[in-house]
Amino acid sequence: MISILKKYKTQIKYLIFGVLTTAVDFVISFSLFKVTNVHIADTVGWLAAVIFAYVANKIFVFESKRSGIKALAMEFGAFVGSRVSSFLIQEGIVLIAVDILSFDKKLTRIAAAVIVVITNYFLGKLIFSKKEKADKV
Repeated sequence: MISILKKYKTQIKYLIFGVLTTAVDFVISFSLFKVTNVHIADTVGWLAAVIFAYVANKIFVFESKRSGIKALAMEFGAFVGSRVSSFLIQEGIVLIAVDILSFDKKLTRIAAAVIVVITNYFLGKLIFSKKEKADKV
Protein backbone atom coordinates (compact mmCIF):
# COMPACT_ATOMS: atom_id res chain seq x y z
CA MET A 1 0.00 0.00 0.00
CA ILE A 2 2.81 2.41 0.90
CA SER A 3 4.60 1.70 -2.37
CA ILE A 4 1.40 2.53 -4.30
CA LEU A 5 1.07 5.82 -2.42
CA LYS A 6 4.69 6.70 -3.18
CA LYS A 7 4.32 5.71 -6.83
CA TYR A 8 1.21 7.88 -7.31
CA LYS A 9 2.14 10.67 -4.86
CA THR A 10 1.87 13.46 -7.46
CA GLN A 11 -1.44 12.20 -8.83
CA ILE A 12 -2.92 11.84 -5.33
CA LYS A 13 -1.82 15.37 -4.38
CA TYR A 14 -3.20 16.69 -7.68
CA LEU A 15 -6.51 14.97 -7.01
CA ILE A 16 -6.74 16.50 -3.52
CA PHE A 17 -5.82 20.01 -4.68
CA GLY A 18 -7.90 19.56 -7.82
CA VAL A 19 -10.94 18.90 -5.66
CA LEU A 20 -10.13 21.98 -3.55
CA THR A 21 -9.63 24.11 -6.68
CA THR A 22 -12.93 22.87 -8.07
CA ALA A 23 -14.58 23.68 -4.73
CA VAL A 24 -13.26 27.26 -4.90
CA ASP A 25 -14.60 27.56 -8.44
CA PHE A 26 -17.99 25.98 -7.65
CA VAL A 27 -18.65 27.87 -4.42
CA ILE A 28 -18.02 31.20 -6.13
CA SER A 29 -19.70 30.33 -9.45
CA PHE A 30 -22.77 28.68 -7.94
CA SER A 31 -23.21 31.58 -5.50
CA LEU A 32 -23.08 34.05 -8.38
CA PHE A 33 -25.61 32.11 -10.49
CA LYS A 34 -28.26 33.79 -8.33
CA VAL A 35 -27.21 37.33 -9.25
CA THR A 36 -25.66 37.13 -12.73
CA ASN A 37 -25.56 34.97 -15.84
CA VAL A 38 -23.71 31.66 -15.98
CA HIS A 39 -20.79 33.00 -18.04
CA ILE A 40 -19.96 35.91 -15.72
CA ALA A 41 -20.31 33.62 -12.69
CA ASP A 42 -18.02 31.05 -14.33
CA THR A 43 -15.41 33.69 -15.15
CA VAL A 44 -15.22 35.04 -11.60
CA GLY A 45 -15.09 31.53 -10.12
CA TRP A 46 -12.43 30.57 -12.65
CA LEU A 47 -10.21 33.56 -11.81
CA ALA A 48 -10.22 32.72 -8.10
CA ALA A 49 -9.61 29.04 -8.83
CA VAL A 50 -6.67 29.76 -11.16
CA ILE A 51 -4.85 31.79 -8.51
CA PHE A 52 -5.49 29.10 -5.89
CA ALA A 53 -4.46 26.33 -8.32
CA TYR A 54 -1.20 28.02 -9.33
CA VAL A 55 -0.03 28.29 -5.74
CA ALA A 56 -1.21 24.76 -4.85
CA ASN A 57 0.32 23.15 -7.94
CA LYS A 58 3.59 25.04 -7.70
CA ILE A 59 4.20 24.42 -4.01
CA PHE A 60 2.40 21.21 -3.08
CA VAL A 61 1.72 19.11 -6.18
CA PHE A 62 4.62 19.49 -8.58
CA GLU A 63 6.98 21.12 -6.03
CA SER A 64 8.46 23.52 -8.56
CA LYS A 65 11.65 25.13 -7.32
CA ARG A 66 11.77 27.90 -9.91
CA SER A 67 12.54 31.30 -8.47
CA GLY A 68 13.45 34.70 -9.76
CA ILE A 69 11.17 37.20 -11.44
CA LYS A 70 11.74 36.03 -15.02
CA ALA A 71 11.34 32.31 -14.28
CA LEU A 72 8.24 32.85 -12.13
CA ALA A 73 6.65 35.17 -14.70
CA MET A 74 7.22 32.61 -17.46
CA GLU A 75 5.88 29.78 -15.30
CA PHE A 76 2.82 31.78 -14.22
CA GLY A 77 2.18 32.92 -17.79
CA ALA A 78 2.33 29.35 -19.09
CA PHE A 79 0.05 28.21 -16.26
CA VAL A 80 -2.54 30.92 -16.92
CA GLY A 81 -2.33 30.22 -20.66
CA SER A 82 -3.05 26.55 -20.07
CA ARG A 83 -5.96 27.42 -17.80
CA VAL A 84 -7.36 29.82 -20.41
CA SER A 85 -7.37 26.90 -22.85
CA SER A 86 -9.23 24.63 -20.46
CA PHE A 87 -11.61 27.48 -19.54
CA LEU A 88 -12.49 27.86 -23.21
CA ILE A 89 -13.22 24.13 -23.35
CA GLN A 90 -15.43 24.50 -20.27
CA GLU A 91 -17.27 27.51 -21.66
CA GLY A 92 -17.77 25.73 -24.99
CA ILE A 93 -19.39 22.84 -23.15
CA VAL A 94 -21.56 25.26 -21.12
CA LEU A 95 -22.53 27.26 -24.19
CA ILE A 96 -23.71 24.17 -26.05
CA ALA A 97 -25.28 22.33 -23.10
CA VAL A 98 -26.89 25.23 -21.20
CA ASP A 99 -27.50 27.98 -23.76
CA ILE A 100 -28.42 25.80 -26.74
CA LEU A 101 -29.66 22.49 -25.31
CA SER A 102 -31.13 23.96 -22.06
CA PHE A 103 -29.38 21.46 -19.77
CA ASP A 104 -29.08 22.18 -16.05
CA LYS A 105 -26.30 24.72 -15.23
CA LYS A 106 -24.92 22.90 -12.21
CA LEU A 107 -24.93 19.42 -13.76
CA THR A 108 -23.28 20.79 -16.89
CA ARG A 109 -20.56 22.53 -14.85
CA ILE A 110 -19.90 19.33 -12.91
CA ALA A 111 -19.55 17.31 -16.13
CA ALA A 112 -17.34 19.98 -17.68
CA ALA A 113 -15.20 20.05 -14.52
CA VAL A 114 -14.27 16.39 -14.96
CA ILE A 115 -12.94 17.09 -18.46
CA VAL A 116 -11.17 20.25 -17.30
CA VAL A 117 -9.48 18.59 -14.30
CA ILE A 118 -8.03 15.85 -16.51
CA THR A 119 -6.86 18.38 -19.10
CA ASN A 120 -5.34 20.62 -16.41
CA TYR A 121 -3.40 17.75 -14.83
CA PHE A 122 -1.53 17.00 -18.03
CA LEU A 123 -0.96 20.67 -18.85
CA GLY A 124 0.26 21.37 -15.30
CA LYS A 125 2.61 18.41 -15.44
CA LEU A 126 4.13 19.84 -18.63
CA ILE A 127 4.54 23.33 -17.14
CA PHE A 128 5.91 22.45 -13.72
CA SER A 129 8.00 19.46 -14.78
CA LYS A 130 10.07 21.24 -17.42
CA LYS A 131 13.74 21.34 -16.60
CA GLU A 132 14.32 24.24 -14.30
CA LYS A 133 16.99 26.49 -15.69
CA ALA A 134 19.34 28.41 -13.49
CA ASP A 135 17.79 31.68 -14.66
CA LYS A 136 17.23 33.05 -11.19
CA VAL A 137 16.98 36.80 -11.52
